Amino acid sequence: VDQNDYAQAVKYFTLIEKKYGKSNKAAAATFAKGMTYKKMNLPEFAEKSLKEVRTKFPGSPESFRADAELK
Repeated sequence: VDQNDYAQAVKYFTLIEKKYGKSNKAAAATFAKGMTYKKMNLPEFAEKSLKEVRTKFPGSPESFRADAELK
């Protein structure tokens, strides 16, 4: 993401989600993927990822951040 290679970043975030399942790493990766989509000006994908954070990881710091981003 720092190098503006958003497509590659999304790919890596997806790999982390699959590898770590329901861990805090997966929550962070899903949130980061949503924010990356937002930077790519793909609001529908960003919204989907952020809602997924709220659903899969309720009560996590990322879910609260996702709530704030979705408002």
